Amino acid sequence: MPTLIPNLPRAAFCEIQCETDKEMHRKVVTKFPVSKIRPLQAKLALGASGKPSIEVSFAPFTLTTSEKEGSELLDFNTTLQADFINLPTTELSRLQNKTFDFPANPKDGYIDASFYFSNVHNPVDITKFVFGDFCDGKVPLTMVTKWVMTYENTGFEDFDLTFSVSLSG
Repeated sequence: MPTLIPNLPRAAFCEIQCETDKEMHRKVVTKFPVSKIRPLQAKLALGASGKPSIEVSFAPFTLTTSEKEGSELLDFNTTLQADFINLPTTELSRLQNKTFDFPANPKDGYIDASFYFSNVHNPVDITKFVFGDFCDGKVPLTMVTKWVMTYENTGFEDFDLTFSVSLSG
């Protein structure tokens, strides 16, 4: 296995990993069943870093993989955790009807986001937030994302996903 180097950007790590992967067993890469991903709710809070964080929960589901050695059942029962978000506030009423763009990792200002699946933390690039109208203490949030499944060699392809979820504070 490649050695993890602290604070190494994902792009640089992938180059190192590609060299060592030539000798490693690789899983069959398949498409992730993106249509099964259903966001349930999201919560905005001030994170430990003093910057906003968002946690998105999803409806759980089970999927079956096909590998040379046989099939495997995998549970998708996880949350997406997004930290170090460069937002001006955590007050939902002040975010309504605003749009924010973010760079992908490893560029300065990226959102540190991931979800736990297949026994590893998988990175997610979040490149846009679109906040809707504030109502009853919530605001609809649309997120433009890229789920980087190949980073930890999960056996699934990376995919883009834009989804909307109700955000509370």
